[in-house]
Amino acid sequence: MKKLMIIGQVVTEIVARVDSLPKAEEEIHPKQITYRPSGAGFIGASVCQSLNMPYQICAYMGSGVYGKDFFASYPLVKQLQQVQQIAGCVYTLVDDDGNYTSMGVEGSQSLFDLSLLDHQDDDIGMIVCFGTQFQPKFPQTLLSLVQKYQSKVLFVPCGTLGLYDKKILQRILENHVMLYLSESEIATGLEETCLQYHQMSQAKVYVLMNNGHTLCFDQDSYELYTSEFYDVYNTMGIVENHVIALALCLLSMLNDEQAISFAGYYANLIGQQEDIVLKENAYGMVQEKLANMILNKK
Repeated sequence: MKKLMIIGQVVTEIVARVDSLPKAEEEIHPKQITYRPSGAGFIGASVCQSLNMPYQICAYMGSGVYGKDFFASYPLVKQLQQVQQIAGCVYTLVDDDGNYTSMGVEGSQSLFDLSLLDHQDDDIGMIVCFGTQFQPKFPQTLLSLVQKYQSKVLFVPCGTLGLYDKKILQRILENHVMLYLSESEIATGLEETCLQYHQMSQAKVYVLMNNGHTLCFDQDSYELYTSEFYDVYNTMGIVENHVIALALCLLSMLNDEQAISFAGYYANLIGQQEDIVLKENAYGMVQEKLANMILNKK
């Protein structure tokens, strides 16, 4: 199986749990504060590790208490390019109902350039590219990336799609880039908007719905695949876990229905726990389920 390339941030996240999210000018008094590794890149790598799948993560790791010092015990640090710039962090408030809001402090995690992709093309089966790693006002890096790898790229905008100039966005998508969106990113006209993106790219557009179902737009039509979330009380990290699980299934030659079914199952496990990555004691269970699906694929 070829390698999954993940382009996404690796950051330290400071999580404060509160009774309710604050209103304007309201002081907060957290009940609990925890520090944890986070970012789309870190979450993506953890999914690959949990499923024992080959991957490469492309991101910079800065210095300081929120950088390499914090991540020293994590194996993925060996894959990250070390830089002297101080690493930033993310502050997140979470209330008792699982609602949350975040604020990022920029540091080394906001850096990215194509020199990080110094691997042979033959080793890369797919590239999952998270939009938070790119600045829409300066789209040339993303455009150069998709022009080089084209249909291998699965772009996950993470809310940045509307910030791109329409002409630039069309140039990006016309390289047959696959697109992964969440329902909350599309303000109105979901079906019409996604079909337009599909017509630009002539590649698949996946949309994770709020209830856990997934829409797949392809060949000027779409299919709804059901994989409803249940007993979910934590939505942090759902998108990142779902899309990486989906990508790994597609690399394993599962069809869309099978891939989306497994991705929904995996993301649902994340939603039933407080952490954003799967607990190690569940690794064997998810590996066995995926292996059985691969053995029985159509």
